[in-house]
Amino acid sequence: YDQKVKDDFFREVESLLKFMHSRGLAYLDTNKPDNILVGDDGKAYLIDFQITWRQPLFPFSILTYPLFSIFKDSDLYHLMKHERKCFPERISREDFDRRRPWYIKIHRIFANPIRRKRRAYLRKVEGEAGHHPEGTYRH
Repeated sequence: YDQKVKDDFFREVESLLKFMHSRGLAYLDTNKPDNILVGDDGKAYLIDFQITWRQPLFPFSILTYPLFSIFKDSDLYHLMKHERKCFPERISREDFDRRRPWYIKIHRIFANPIRRKRRAYLRKVEGEAGHHPEGTYRH
């Protein structure tokens, strides 16, 4: 959705996700903006259902419902991130931070320091080698 999207574009995607959720499916890939397309008709389309979660049938669905709830929240949270990027005036930083799910907050506690160390290491190796060790792009 690199191009300018309609004002209600993200409501359309949200409706698609909620429809999927009502059918026992969680998309699990809204974190990637390349999976949310704007059609020639201006409508929202989701692609790449490779990791989509399907709730098992009853009675097993009772056991997996807590996980399914997290997956549904994650779908909507990542959509909100994209909306905030396109329309920053719609969602304040405070509201966005407040709506961040607990499991993402916990993930960040561990992932952010690891990411910083990895990037520092890659910059060091890149500087010593004169090129990026993982490819052609520089950090």
